[in-house]
Amino acid sequence: MKKFCFSLFMMFLSLIILLTGCFGGDSGGSGPNVPPSYVTIKGSVTPPDKVDSSLLASIYNNTDQGVRDAFKTAGVYVNGALAASYTIDSTTGTNWPLRIYNVPEAATREYKIQIVAGKIALKSNINISDNDNFNVNIETTAAALIAEAVNKDQKQILASYPAIVNSLKADLIAAALKTAAEIGSNIVLVGNDAINSTYKNYLNAISEVNSNARIAYLQKENDLDGDGRIDLQIVQLGGGQRIRFFTTLATATSLLENTPQIESYTDAKLLQDFAGQLTSENNTFSAIDKDFSLGLFFKRSAAADQYVKVLVRRIDLDTEGIFKGVVAEYNFISTDTTAITKGTKTFQLQGGTPVEGAVQASDFITDGIPNDNNLTYISQAQGIGCYSGNQMLVALIDGQPELEKLSTARKFSSGEYVANTSTALNELTSGRTLAIGDVFSAYFPVSKNYALFKIKELDSSSVTVEFKVNSTPDEPRF
Repeated sequence: MKKFCFSLFMMFLSLIILLTGCFGGDSGGSGPNVPPSYVTIKGSVTPPDKVDSSLLASIYNNTDQGVRDAFKTAGVYVNGALAASYTIDSTTGTNWPLRIYNVPEAATREYKIQIVAGKIALKSNINISDNDNFNVNIETTAAALIAEAVNKDQKQILASYPAIVNSLKADLIAAALKTAAEIGSNIVLVGNDAINSTYKNYLNAISEVNSNARIAYLQKENDLDGDGRIDLQIVQLGGGQRIRFFTTLATATSLLENTPQIESYTDAKLLQDFAGQLTSENNTFSAIDKDFSLGLFFKRSAAADQYVKVLVRRIDLDTEGIFKGVVAEYNFISTDTTAITKGTKTFQLQGGTPVEGAVQASDFITDGIPNDNNLTYISQAQGIGCYSGNQMLVALIDGQPELEKLSTARKFSSGEYVANTSTALNELTSGRTLAIGDVFSAYFPVSKNYALFKIKELDSSSVTVEFKVNSTPDEPRF
């Protein structure tokens, strides 16, 4: 495994230009004659979120000046040749305008763009029709590497095989956090050896599938939607002879057997199965099972809930029961969100007289006793917050706005959130205590969900708040 990860990293760094002539140029732009025409290529560049300090400079985040400077002066190559005139405006944000001028026009109208900053290299293979609408980033780098390994179009790889792209993308993100010392000073171009050994095999395994759905060679852990998190998992049971599917949200699945195509299990039927609890946590499958469809509860968000429909074409276990992968088609289905809950909540004063209908503590999803992951009415002096003072749970939203006018909570970061409402108010006005109309963001570090709440009623024994909460982890939008 270490050897494979190292190969992936070497492949990621193999795009670095160490010597003139590392890449083959476009034959249409060579020779003594001036090319008959030129094009200007316009797109954007997005660097990795984090980069090890030794790969560029003493920096880690892509918003730091060291990263901006490295990409501002990056080498830009088109079809293997160093571009004579180009700009990368890395002054703001993390999605930086790219302009490449006087590029010899290619007869194929296809251009391989490569951006080399220090020991980080990004690439994207585009058609000139994509001009003004393409990005060079980690995802396009992964897709381009796979496309070149299997002689397919980058767009086709992105559209049909996103799960495979996401897997390589995760490996490249990890590679960007390696140190220069780990790879040594001698960097050798290793071609696509790592892809040939793994990702090319994935594509070969599903090459016989002809479908308009997304196609994947599912492994034991999969990121189907490309958000950087494992969302669909497969485990082996019964001595390794059977497998089971589940998502991070649910272990129950719906099932439709003898499915000739993914459309046979309609979206409406899948949603009906979940609404009517026609699901099971006991669905397992052997290597001989195929052509069946599963429905799985996939994701909650502020916009919509999402289910994933998976048509299993083949399960690959070797003679010893070693898991190889699952040839599958899949599609996403969206429906009304269940992530957002609104209402009122009354907190009774900690240690005070019980108040009818009030709670001791809550994260607006679950009520309970005070702990470091919920809110408590601590005292009149401290207001609402963490009963122990050990967790930073609240942040003030100035101006006492109506909750309905707020679409996002304040993103959690060190220094933004404090232990209780009085501390938050004192940052605005010294000596300020809780008042009707005050509005706060809340973040709960264990469940990782956000809420917004507004003080509605306040007395010596209780506080009533209006609230809305998003149960999706790490999602501040409403």
